[in-house]
Amino acid sequence: SRCSIYLVRSRMLLCIDVGTSSLKLQVLQDDSNMESEHGRETRQEALGGGIVFQAESGYEHGSMSCPGGWEEQQAMDWWQALKDCARRPEFSQHGKSVTCVALTGQMQNLILLDKHGHALRNAILYNDTRASEEARFVEEEYGREALVRETGNWKGACSLLPKLLWVSKHEREVVDQTATILLGAHDFVTLKLCGEGVSDFVTASTTGLLTDDHQEFHVDLISRFLASAVPCLPKLVHGNERTGSLSPAAAEELGLVAGIPVVHGSGDAGSTTIGAGAGVLGRSYMYMGTSGWIACSKERTRRGGGAGLFHLAHPCEPKLMISAASCMQAGANLEWLRRNFFAGHSKDEAYLLMEQAGASVGPGANGLIFCPWLAGERSPFTDENARACFIGISPSTTTAHLCRAVMEGVCYSYKSLSDTLELDDERSVRAVGGGTRSRLLMQIMADVLGRDVEVVADPQQVGTRGAAMLARSAMGKTMEEECTEVADTFTCDHGRKKVYQEMYACYNQIYRQMQPVFASLASARRACANANSPG
Repeated sequence: SRCSIYLVRSRMLLCIDVGTSSLKLQVLQDDSNMESEHGRETRQEALGGGIVFQAESGYEHGSMSCPGGWEEQQAMDWWQALKDCARRPEFSQHGKSVTCVALTGQMQNLILLDKHGHALRNAILYNDTRASEEARFVEEEYGREALVRETGNWKGACSLLPKLLWVSKHEREVVDQTATILLGAHDFVTLKLCGEGVSDFVTASTTGLLTDDHQEFHVDLISRFLASAVPCLPKLVHGNERTGSLSPAAAEELGLVAGIPVVHGSGDAGSTTIGAGAGVLGRSYMYMGTSGWIACSKERTRRGGGAGLFHLAHPCEPKLMISAASCMQAGANLEWLRRNFFAGHSKDEAYLLMEQAGASVGPGANGLIFCPWLAGERSPFTDENARACFIGISPSTTTAHLCRAVMEGVCYSYKSLSDTLELDDERSVRAVGGGTRSRLLMQIMADVLGRDVEVVADPQQVGTRGAAMLARSAMGKTMEEECTEVADTFTCDHGRKKVYQEMYACYNQIYRQMQPVFASLASARRACANANSPG
């Protein structure tokens, strides 16, 4: 297909990605009002315009982890991070030219608000596994097979219904005051921008609260366990529809013009799929951030997800769905390695040292395997009790072996996701996300998967790029997914592939052998927590 060169005017598109570790903001030249001439020199402009400003801000309180699988963030930290980005002097040069705001962000969160739109407690994140007891109760009462069949996305303790039941049991006053339930971080920011308490179909389809056709909430299921939650559920919107208009109060805080369109967009899985050029039938890609997944767009079916397989709504094409297999921790394993083995170095320096150390060791890390289950797992198995471990440490094991093994373990995890999706081994897979910055990791990935890995241009900005494309569609413009550029290709080395086939066969046996041990350790952790509690 043929792309276009655009003659730039001054209108801008503001894209916001409310991620797990930080909020990213981009101001793009809005090509919806640009004249064009045929050509291929500036293909990225066809995806939403050239970047004229970008910023990133972490969250004041970060992610708060506690024993028992707790993972929380303060919702107002997301809004504050947006304001921090907007207060930078460079942003003020473009703010008044912004004609549309587009959003995306982390999904599968539980955000409980009172009638004034104020958060009643911290947001419970997607990777929080505290509600294991409540999940077992729901499965026993309703039937696990029925949950998988009827929702397509039952994820045990990570599903939102068990988390709602946990809050109802331990913080009943919060449930009694709840007027609105939101499901993703960008839901909350959208509410602050335009006063609309909505979520999108992609985000909602990750929660286990929708029917398997992803068109409506499973009211019968929710009512059976917590009927008071039903009136609080948000309105669902498509990723490519206008949500509302920027309020005067938000415009003043951010330095924007009141009344411009706000497009809530899609949760990160949907916007990333679009931004990676994988929103079309049959194309697959892998995302590596704090968590990770492999996904592809397929024709819609009404069958529930199989073991470790989840079907999500497509952000803008009703006849398609996104089939995905996701891991709880991807880049988080590398961050754990950095914090604990390279604490005396800056972050960038530490990752460079990790890369150099891993490259100094041959494939297979001298028979050392790392299982990357730091906080449980959801594909190809769902088990909140699973934990990371090294298998095969010997007297000759060095830090370099550990570095290589962690990288390889992450890639074995992605191989298991690929197997779960039953992807065609002959086709290349696109790669996006922060993990693509490591060339060693991408080469290991190609060798483990046994296929070429194509890293797209600006792989860390693919979510905001997808949000921009969906916003353009909401404004009546055409999305140019075929123009997504590939910046680098890593080719599978068949010699290393043979080594990894043998290592992966060993890796595949570990969870089955360790499952009862993980369950016993979970019980032991609870005993340890009780023994160490005050009083």
